[in-house]
Amino acid sequence: MSEMQRQASLSAGDVLYEAARVACLAPSIENSQPWRWRIRGNTLELHAVRSSQLTATDPEGRLMIVSCGAVLHHATVVLAALGAAATVERIDDPADPDLLARLTRIGRHQVTAEDMRLHHALRTRCTTRPSVSPAPSSARRSGRRRGGGARSSPGRVRSGEQA
Repeated sequence: MSEMQRQASLSAGDVLYEAARVACLAPSIENSQPWRWRIRGNTLELHAVRSSQLTATDPEGRLMIVSCGAVLHHATVVLAALGAAATVERIDDPADPDLLARLTRIGRHQVTAEDMRLHHALRTRCTTRPSVSPAPSSARRSGRRRGGGARSSPGRVRSGEQA
């Protein structure tokens, strides 16, 4: 089955799940992935996970929120690549400060080449952690870098569970 055929066969819930799953490849502060997704009908909710906040590095949680913004962006890219139009609603609710945003499916989206280019870019992103010591001079001359890439692991996606 081709990628396009597989995308066309996804249910509404599967599209949201896939968007959340792939979005979790987004970069985050120290690869902490301080977010959790929740699927409710046609809506994907983004929650901050305060227990993942790196308080020594990020005492106010600003970088945690920026990390959540990256995963939100990635979810919109995946939805577009899957042909799903969605609205993004930023949430500022003092009663639930961890609920940051909602993505709501509102219909179909005509997939563009740019949608697919962005989707490919976020699917192939990797984290490189080169060693602290300098690379041997032969590696520097040839343009090679030490250290290998490691894909970030998917974060948390929950369907219908309490946040």
